[in-house]
Amino acid sequence: MEQTPKCNVDGCNLTAKYLHNLMRIRVCQEHYQPDHKESWTRIVPCKEVEQALGLFTTCMKNFTIANDSNEGEGLNEDIQSFNAKVARTTDEFTKLEQEEDPKKLEEMEQELINLITELRKNESFKQFCVKHYMHLICEYLNIQIDEIERFIDTKIDTISLEQKLKQSEDGLKNLNKELNECRKKFVNTVGTTTIPDFELCYELITSSKATISPASKLILDCYKPQDINFMQCMGDNILPNFNHLSIRRIDENLNLVNNFVLSSFPQNVKGFSLNTNGKLIDCEPVMNLIIHTSSSVLQSMYLSNFIISQSQLKTLLQTTCKNQSELHFLHCQMMLDSVPNLNYCLRGSKIKALNFSNCGPSGYCDFENHPERFENLINALSQSSDFKKNFSAICLSRCGMAKLYVEDTLKKFEFQEVTIEKHSV
Repeated sequence: MEQTPKCNVDGCNLTAKYLHNLMRIRVCQEHYQPDHKESWTRIVPCKEVEQALGLFTTCMKNFTIANDSNEGEGLNEDIQSFNAKVARTTDEFTKLEQEEDPKKLEEMEQELINLITELRKNESFKQFCVKHYMHLICEYLNIQIDEIERFIDTKIDTISLEQKLKQSEDGLKNLNKELNECRKKFVNTVGTTTIPDFELCYELITSSKATISPASKLILDCYKPQDINFMQCMGDNILPNFNHLSIRRIDENLNLVNNFVLSSFPQNVKGFSLNTNGKLIDCEPVMNLIIHTSSSVLQSMYLSNFIISQSQLKTLLQTTCKNQSELHFLHCQMMLDSVPNLNYCLRGSKIKALNFSNCGPSGYCDFENHPERFENLINALSQSSDFKKNFSAICLSRCGMAKLYVEDTLKKFEFQEVTIEKHSV
């Protein structure tokens, strides 16, 4: 039989990998047509099947000898059945060596795979492998095998272990549930409106100390189990007032974050950050959350990694512009292929500074390739006389646009007095 047949395509010297069932032509992987795979047979090298069969035969011989000598009662039916299958496969392969039939070789390869899969499930074979491996390790490390014989002679009841593991996991879940209930009762009893009480509850739930003061920043990360526990245990207890609250990476816990904010958000915070370091997600599931917090945030709102439609942008500006003097859109993707109508939603605006840092790259607003989107935004903001009165600063780190273009765009819509606080392409 040809050992390394070449591709029949003119000019190709690569090794053939497939045989066409009707035309009997051989092709390499590059010229194979996967859309018509039913017409092709994979060429299995005879040597590969021979090697696999040889290894399998040797393995069965060792397995047979080990069981025959250790048990002393003859071979069990499973081993006899495996040996019979191996002998039959060996005979078939001997006949195949005289033929050139890739289809039969492929079938034989699959038969060997099925045999090995079946053998791996055999409990006696598993124990044989463990013993054989342990003997080799002991010999290599110069350890007396009788010192650990009692361990390798103990049959492993995997089903029983899996059942015990599941029972333990279920028990742990129930204990954690009971622990959280106890934490909730404690929080409800003590309360969290004062800073000392809050610190006590926080330490009990998270096992870490928090020093909170009017100038402090509290960071809750939705990827951290202790912070998730904290938000779950707060119930209807409101956090004390402090400088800044940051809820990070909210993408996998939107319902939890919504419930926590709607029931426990402080009466006043100077700044609020949402989804810092998070994945880019649609803004819609947290719109009510942002609306709810807008009257409690006294100065700065930071919205990170959100996809924001024009209607959502209008709502966000309308609910924040009368309370916050700074509005930060960080790593956000906004729909700005047309000019949004922002005139009415910016009535009574107190916004002094806007931040669009990291909105410029592709995947976000893509100002680099579509600077007209930035122009559409500035055009829309210029429609409001109330907004124009207070707007005095803009931040554009990683905006993707040259500073001269930004200056010209601001000047075009009568924002020439606006300071560009930060700028980088």
